[in-house]
Formats: sequence, C-alpha cells, structure tokens
Amino acid sequence: MSDFNRDSNYWNQYYSEHKHYPPSLFAQSLESKLQPNMKLLELGCGNGRDSIFFDKLGVNVTAIDASQTAIDMLRREHPNINFICGDFVDLPVTILGGGDNLTIATLDSQFTQLMNLKNKFC
Repeated sequence: MSDFNRDSNYWNQYYSEHKHYPPSLFAQSLESKLQPNMKLLELGCGNGRDSIFFDKLGVNVTAIDASQTAIDMLRREHPNINFICGDFVDLPVTILGGGDNLTIATLDSQFTQLMNLKNKFC
C-alpha cells in the first residue's frame, strides 16, 4: 500500500468522526495579509476549518486533501469553495487558472513535500 493510500485511509476514518473546528492560529495570522478575490491554495485542508475561514474573508479558495470523506462533506456544505481530493504533488500547476495574487497556505507537515515540488516547477 502506498503512503498516500495509507494516509488517505487514516484521514477518511478521522474525518468521518470529526467535524469543523475554529480556524487555526496560522489562518488567523494571515487575515490582515489577505484581500478579497485573492487566490489561495490550501494544501492539506483536512476538515476545511481554514478554507472556510478564508472563504468568509472573500478569498477565492482552492483546497486539497487526501481524504475523500472530508472532501465530500466539505463540497456538500461549502459548494463555493473548490475542494479537490488528491495528492497535491501530482496536481497540475494550472489547477488555479491564470492570474496573479496566489497565496499558498500549508501546514509544516506538508512543507517537505512542497519543497520537493521545487524541481517539478523551477
């Protein structure tokens, strides 16, 4: 079983039992830096707590997570946010479309994978 599938199975179980929480301190710290209509890509959105917070600020959010359970729930409850189930390492750069004002929000646990993308795009 691949690491992605193993992790997906764990998070599917976790998010079937856990719902939304208040936004993280990290998300709250970005509030003053974000502007309405900015594009934000959230890697590892989990239960969507930060994606929902960013959306309420008027930010155009695309959020990615490995848990199909979490993504399905979030799509039903927040159809205006672009939720994607998958491994962000394998997603095309064009996922956000064209334009400027892209902000990437990620947790420390995804930082190593994000740095590995450097060779793919740079």
